[in-house]
Amino acid sequence: MNLAPFPALLLVTAVLLGCDSKPVDLREWTVSDHQHNSQSGATEKGQVAGEAKEVLPGIDQVALATWTAKCVLCHGKLGRGDGPQSPMFSPRDLSDPAWQTATTDAQMLSSIQQGKGKMPGFALPEKTALSLVKLVRVFNRDAAAAAAASGAAPAPTAAE
Repeated sequence: MNLAPFPALLLVTAVLLGCDSKPVDLREWTVSDHQHNSQSGATEKGQVAGEAKEVLPGIDQVALATWTAKCVLCHGKLGRGDGPQSPMFSPRDLSDPAWQTATTDAQMLSSIQQGKGKMPGFALPEKTALSLVKLVRVFNRDAAAAAAASGAAPAPTAAE
């Protein structure tokens, strides 16, 4: 008699029978469970519920998460066009000072929302798209070098 399937059958039976029993620490959901920190107006990190904390002036955590999720694959972490998929698409080096000077914030915003060349458009909230424009401005190599020399953080610039 082959007993090889017996342990697997025993495990499946135990899991199925265990799923029918209620945990001893499970209680019914109440409305107060959903209110957690939003009633106090602040989260444990000190920010108002529903608002993202700014990392740099005008650049919030949502913009950084969006950059990481949608842009890094082609443009790279610092916008230099060296992301893992860059050989397929040859994306622009967003840190190039000449491009930074020649491109307006409105043009960048349009490229983010409508797409340009091989880059698709992204349906993002206006605030997030504007925050991404400010993030791209921080990538300017000339501004970053000047800020590093002075010991200050680079300030987003408006080229409109």
